[in-house]
Amino acid sequence: MDNKRKKTFLRYVFLLCLMVGTIYLVLKSLDISMLSSVITMVNKEYLLIGGVAILFYIILEGIILQIIINEQHKLKSSFVGFKLAIMGFYYNLVTPFASGSQPVQIYVLNKYKVPLSKATGIITNKTILYQVVITIYCTIFISMNANKLRYDLNTVMPFVMFGLAVNLFTFIIGFLAIINTPKIKEICHKVVKYLLKFKVFKFLQSKEDNIDSFIEEYTESIKFFMKNKKLLITTVTLTIIQISLYFSVSISYFSKLFSIKKCVISFRAFSLMIFFGCGLCARYCNFFSL
Repeated sequence: MDNKRKKTFLRYVFLLCLMVGTIYLVLKSLDISMLSSVITMVNKEYLLIGGVAILFYIILEGIILQIIINEQHKLKSSFVGFKLAIMGFYYNLVTPFASGSQPVQIYVLNKYKVPLSKATGIITNKTILYQVVITIYCTIFISMNANKLRYDLNTVMPFVMFGLAVNLFTFIIGFLAIINTPKIKEICHKVVKYLLKFKVFKFLQSKEDNIDSFIEEYTESIKFFMKNKKLLITTVTLTIIQISLYFSVSISYFSKLFSIKKCVISFRAFSLMIFFGCGLCARYCNFFSL
């Protein structure tokens, strides 16, 4: 067996082991016996609607990725975006804070002869697009139901504010980097040097050299969308539809059981702010390590 076949074989063995491990953990941590009783409680039509929404969510993810890929690097295959979408969803589910998809997607693009710099740029563009749209989307719905959420879920409000703060800080730094890139690099280096004084942040020492390249890639990604207005409008519109489909899954499942139609989408937005606040940090660490 030559090296190429051996590597392919090992990749499939690893993927199979990962799938078996995931199924085992799911079966061990969840009470499967309750599944039949839960299904009887839910209207089958709503289950079908939720399933269709998930399917279209995945399809739109593939379309958006394919559009961005075609704008930055022409490929012979028209289904790379869908392949990346499916792999991204899987690795997001099996890694902490959904931080495992980006390195895998960059690796796959590189296998399609996309230069590493362009592959990183494509995935960075997609990540930034999604983060910006979902932050605005979630902020709107949280604001519309702020009083109810503050009253019912007062204990987790600080985590939501943390999530919003992390996302907003990232966007502000990104746009400031366009205006004055050298100054932002200088500030980031100073922040990292200060954090290195604490033992818990010692891991950043090995990543310090990657800060400049990350800021440059981030800046180029934002400029890429700003220069291409048609691409920006198309991808933002598709992302809004995609996120709406994602939230509609919760509505389709719960609206029949509980009288919370008005607040379900706000609660999903609420929980996403906590998730993305933590997940964003993990994802940027992934980009630093590339």
